[in-house]
Amino acid sequence: MDKNVRNKNVDICRAFALCIVVVYHIWVLSGQTEIKNNMLRTFIMLGGEIGVTAFFVISGFGIYFSLKGMEQTGGIKFINFLKRRAVRIMPEYYISILFLLFLSNAAVYLSRQGLEDILLHLIFIHNIRPGTAGTINGVLWTMAVMVQFYVIAIPLYKLCEKFHVIFCGIAILFTVACKYVLLHYILPIYVGGGVAFWLSRQLLPTVIDNFVLGMFIAQLVCRRQDKRKIWGGFYILGIMTVFILLYIVCVSGLRNGIHTDNVSGVTWHSAVGLCIALMVYCFSMLKLPQKNLIYNVFLWLAKYEYGIYIIHLVLIQSIVSYSPAIQYCNSYYPWISFVTLFIASVIIGYIYSLLINVFRKEYILRHCQRAEGDKEQNMSKERSSAGSQFKEIV
Repeated sequence: MDKNVRNKNVDICRAFALCIVVVYHIWVLSGQTEIKNNMLRTFIMLGGEIGVTAFFVISGFGIYFSLKGMEQTGGIKFINFLKRRAVRIMPEYYISILFLLFLSNAAVYLSRQGLEDILLHLIFIHNIRPGTAGTINGVLWTMAVMVQFYVIAIPLYKLCEKFHVIFCGIAILFTVACKYVLLHYILPIYVGGGVAFWLSRQLLPTVIDNFVLGMFIAQLVCRRQDKRKIWGGFYILGIMTVFILLYIVCVSGLRNGIHTDNVSGVTWHSAVGLCIALMVYCFSMLKLPQKNLIYNVFLWLAKYEYGIYIIHLVLIQSIVSYSPAIQYCNSYYPWISFVTLFIASVIIGYIYSLLINVFRKEYILRHCQRAEGDKEQNMSKERSSAGSQFKEIV
């Protein structure tokens, strides 16, 4: 497998994760329509948890290959790595915050009391307190966790390269230990709802194993020694087996708790992350028909996934709150409302991504032109210096 070629199958996995999260938020905000099928109900009820875990695993997968590419083409440079990630995530992130602050109910954060909240969001550390982790936009805490992961991604990558599966196991044990300490000793100190979710989900130490699992399976893909073709059915069987295992884990989580001070609470997300990592690995190895319509639809969703993800929750909240038509459909025709909200989220997120990409391309173009100008200027100085030295010699 060519290490420099983007694995489109993983992009399909990213699109699946996006759909799961959007479906979950529509279901919750639309009044939690009754679902008769037990398996479907289980996965939708836990869609937010599963989808975000998948995002973290896939992020670790992608960052591994990004750092691997840098290592092979001049070495890994921390500042250059962060610049590349900043260009990728910051435009949509900051513009979504500005939009929400000035044009939605979140404008209350422009008050004096909300300035600290805004500042924490701007520097990606709003997840360090339960009172600010989910404010302004309920999905932005995931971006804070990801940016914090980027800061330590290089040492994690090097540890993964050196210790392989041992480091992956250590990361899981570390995450479980952190959750146990936080839920058993810190949780009783706090009073109020949502603290258990914050402690067990919205802090980097309690999700770091998800990222490391993504790095580890990327390493497996990258370091795979056998060049012979493996029967595709082997990977399909693996996906089906892990899917059943994931369902069992989800049912167990609903029964025993997923943000609770018990064995289930401290291990559930790690188990889900492991299942998703195995599924992503098997799926990445499949040879899918690239001319298939469904395949290309999911690739299209993956291309605009970030814009859709970062704007969908607020959009759904606004439509459900202020649209009489959607409110009527929620009462009498919930599936019409469901489909309408999903399509609206995708279309608005797509348009949002297109607008942001215009500014992103302009920035990259100017940056490249500036780099070319600096290069030419340096070459001119070198030629001038060489000419001066030649004259002195003559």
